[in-house]
Amino acid sequence: MIVGWKEYVLLPEIQPAAIRAKLDTGALTSSLDARDIKTFWVGGAEHVEFRLA
Repeated sequence: MIVGWKEYVLLPEIQPAAIRAKLDTGALTSSLDARDIKTFWVGGAEHVEFRLA
């Protein structure tokens, strides 16, 4: 596999369209750039809603 610094990735469970992702083969963890973060409660459990940037 040949990859560049940034590639398009699919996360169909959370977003239907492809998003740009920065690859770091030496990373031990991962992250997403989230915007418009909102917290709310459902049945006594706290949830979070956000938009992927």
